Amino acid sequence: MKEKIKTLLTISVFISFNEIHPNQETTYIAAENKLYGCGYGENGQAAPFSRVLIFGVRSALTAFHMLLSTHNYIHYGGDKKLLEDRIRLVQEIWLDLKAVICDRAPANRVTLQGFNNGVYRRRTEEGRLYKVRQIYDCVLLVNGYYNILHKYPAYDAKLVAALKKQYLQDENNSSCNFWLNTVAVPSVVGPRTFPEYLAFFDNVTLAFLKAAMKAKRIRSATARTANFIEAITKLVNVFHRNELNAANWEENKETLRSVQLFLTTELRTNHLAVETIMTINVIPEFFKVCDIRVESALTTTPPIAVIVISATVGGLGDERSSGREEALKLIKDLLLKASYCSLPESQKEPINIAMPKGLPGKLGNTPAPNIRYSYYGKIKLPIFTIGIIKDLRNASQEIIKA
Repeated sequence: MKEKIKTLLTISVFISFNEIHPNQETTYIAAENKLYGCGYGENGQAAPFSRVLIFGVRSALTAFHMLLSTHNYIHYGGDKKLLEDRIRLVQEIWLDLKAVICDRAPANRVTLQGFNNGVYRRRTEEGRLYKVRQIYDCVLLVNGYYNILHKYPAYDAKLVAALKKQYLQDENNSSCNFWLNTVAVPSVVGPRTFPEYLAFFDNVTLAFLKAAMKAKRIRSATARTANFIEAITKLVNVFHRNELNAANWEENKETLRSVQLFLTTELRTNHLAVETIMTINVIPEFFKVCDIRVESALTTTPPIAVIVISATVGGLGDERSSGREEALKLIKDLLLKASYCSLPESQKEPINIAMPKGLPGKLGNTPAPNIRYSYYGKIKLPIFTIGIIKDLRNASQEIIKA
């Protein structure tokens, strides 16, 4: 059965994890005689949770998303074993894990201690060695680079704002407003939020600076800032705006090479630059591992995406949950059924597995339940929304048809 599913499933995924900061309020429910929102510290005293760590899975090639687990902490300083357990968990449900994505928080560095030079190596039950890559989230890298631009005396973070102000005060003010309204002048000159950081490092800002350099509005002393913004804009274009695939990889590779050259010459001793270069170096390895070639993954039958969400606090990762094994089996069944539904009729073979309670009785005989579509490049991808697991203790009874 396991080999059968492996031949059907073609989902390459990332694990992403991040921490959120709750309001640290607690709620007492008299009917349950239980206090929610807190736990017990080292001294045995009750204390509110200050962190919630969330693990999720997202696909490399499709719109597949799944919550793995959530974990409450009074004090969170990183958890290497927890991440390794999540990696094993993804293997248990037979997804093909390629990389782990997170931010650069100090606690996450502790969690990533099992990675050596950005690679985690582990052997499967069959004895096969596999590698998981580490990738830092693009928006967090960009945030770090804006902080460098703002704090380092060698750069002028107010350059774009000053040029825009000067530009709009020229005699052709009406013409300037026209270009501003048609997005030819940068709208964000002093970013403070993550979306604004991405909007700041944009081609519009870069074109605006190049026009100023051509008009000799920028002196050689401030040209260094323009070069910095150009390099980080290229990084954002590749990781955030472009679609990385086999067709455009060579072009994107040249862009990343120019970014890497800038970082090694301009910021070679900076820790952020070193980690960015490590992330850049992961990408070609990732293409090799995923086997993303024009003649294979991007031209054959598109991979499937199955969305299965656990709404239980602790999620599938709570090994103390009595329903965990049942939930894992259920997800495997759902993945298999969705894969089976997507096969051409000529390739379908009888599959003998129990139908989970609460699902439509003819699921295995229909083309697919609730099909929607997404696009990867020009390829149309089916997304199967199978169900939502509300409670692991009664997983087989609590499937809600999406």
